Amino acid sequence: MNKTFNKFIVALSIASLFVFPLAGVNGGVQAQDFYPPTLEPYLSADGLALYNAAPTLVIMVDPNPAMQGIKIPAPEVDKALADPVAASATFSITYVVAGGTDLWGKACTTFPEDAKTAFNAAAAIWASTLQSSVPITIKACWASLSGTTLGYSGGQPLRRDFSGAPQGNTWYQGSLANSLNGNDLDPATFDMNITYNSNYAWYTGTDSNPPAGQYDLVTVAAHEIAHGLNFSGSAQYSEGIGSYGYDGFPYIYDTFMESGGETKLTSYTNPSADLGSLLTSDNLWFNGSNAKAANGGTRVKMYAPGTWSGGSSYAHLDEIFNGTVNDMMTYSVGSGSANHNPGPVTTGLLKDLGWVLAGETTVSTIYLPLVLRAPASSPPGDFNKSAPANGATGQLANPTLSWGASSNATSYEYCIDTSNDNACTTWTSTAASTSVGLSGLTPATSYYWQVRANNTLGTTNANGGTWWAFTIASGPSGPTPGFWQSSGDTTEFYVTPDRTTVREFSILVDLPGCGTYWIYRAIPDGDAPISSNQFSFSGPFYASGTFDSSTAAQGTSGLSSFGPVCGYYWDGGPWSWSATWQNDSQPTSMLAHAVGSEFVESVPATEGAYIAIPVK
Repeated sequence: MNKTFNKFIVALSIASLFVFPLAGVNGGVQAQDFYPPTLEPYLSADGLALYNAAPTLVIMVDPNPAMQGIKIPAPEVDKALADPVAASATFSITYVVAGGTDLWGKACTTFPEDAKTAFNAAAAIWASTLQSSVPITIKACWASLSGTTLGYSGGQPLRRDFSGAPQGNTWYQGSLANSLNGNDLDPATFDMNITYNSNYAWYTGTDSNPPAGQYDLVTVAAHEIAHGLNFSGSAQYSEGIGSYGYDGFPYIYDTFMESGGETKLTSYTNPSADLGSLLTSDNLWFNGSNAKAANGGTRVKMYAPGTWSGGSSYAHLDEIFNGTVNDMMTYSVGSGSANHNPGPVTTGLLKDLGWVLAGETTVSTIYLPLVLRAPASSPPGDFNKSAPANGATGQLANPTLSWGASSNATSYEYCIDTSNDNACTTWTSTAASTSVGLSGLTPATSYYWQVRANNTLGTTNANGGTWWAFTIASGPSGPTPGFWQSSGDTTEFYVTPDRTTVREFSILVDLPGCGTYWIYRAIPDGDAPISSNQFSFSGPFYASGTFDSSTAAQGTSGLSSFGPVCGYYWDGGPWSWSATWQNDSQPTSMLAHAVGSEFVESVPATEGAYIAIPVK
């Protein structure tokens, strides 16, 4: 049993020579710095959305005197506030009311009105710098934090391979993905979550003139918003080993990073010691055409000190930019210092990532993968159909046709009709896929189908040219609504009355030292649409299954590192179980079946949450 908290942190250090009273400081001994609990990353069912994997940005106090009292003149805030109609992007900021909580469960207090003014001003800087037709959403919390933690932010959703993505197989943070797509891809999720420490002395004016001993909230908020606009990547470092990416894909920020010798970060073995050396080489560069143009035609040096700095490294401009118009995105900000100008290097970098700057004409460039194939040497090889089985009856009205692969095939086509004449006039391509989902077939009807494999030298029909047949069950199509359970009653789920969704999936597990628990997938994240007789959801709690008939299904379910359950985070896995499920008319809902259902019903469903149901 492990209590595991693997923090992925990017820190913005705040330089100061001043000491302020802190909640939790006793007898001159400083309270432990507050870090938000680790958020467990998880993928959407289709694997194209990634949650809780953007770096958590922790803002700390740093007593370095070198960054004191530096003020960069900038009329940007006054201009943006004076003419909000001219803004080319919109920010929607939700200030959490007293008694509410942030994304990490920290209790919020009343957000001061003057602090809201400063925060709005920081958003106005970016609203007049970038273009977006989709409002950028922020959840802001004012909370009492211990130690030298000034605040933190993160938790943004990421997307890949969406319509409008300039680069495939690459993660984009929510605000940028939405802007590129033209729609809010996750309307129920904030693009950014930011929490600030109510125990520190903040300067909330918008005139870039904070006095000594106070921290300019506009500067710090504008810095944090920039991270939420995708000024951050995925690189991590531990004990000499560097790594990057999630689920095998880099973040768009990562794709521009390279060594002093112009070797791309994404070309390094991942993970590896060589990559770890790059991340601590003091020789890491951002190579984007727009950032280079803004930097006098040279690559932009990024902060990569010889000792990995637990969150400052990789995600900020190098210290050579301190005291310049570009220093908003260096890792440190001093008390009495202010810079309300994003700077040309930062705006150029964001443009390289995909943002359109204010006043520019939008031009979309889509990079499609180039696939080179050798010419076929012979016609496609023999192959066979696999499902539905020839002569199968009682099939659902949305079956999945599947077949084995044919050697040398470059594409497949299928034909299906209700005439038993072994002939077809309409063939439909599945490209290189060896399966296709159908829908809307007629109950109590027999269908006849064939598949053929193609390449430039010919066509080969499946099963030596023999057509197969199956019959759709009479009555309503789809799995029977109600409660389903596995043999032994170790996994359970519920099919909705409209036969379109698997809901309330749970797994019975024995946790050493704690007892036996039902681990319950919270709604709405536990909902898994049924498509082509199949359902699935992914993440630390995952499952997939296929309905073989209206009353029988088979598949797998499992867990990897998860929690909290019984007061612990359980590290390890993945633990996976195969199961066959049968429909059971009683009970009609898992909530009616589960011991302690009133406990389940009293817990609000939260994104990515687990609810533990003790078995009594």
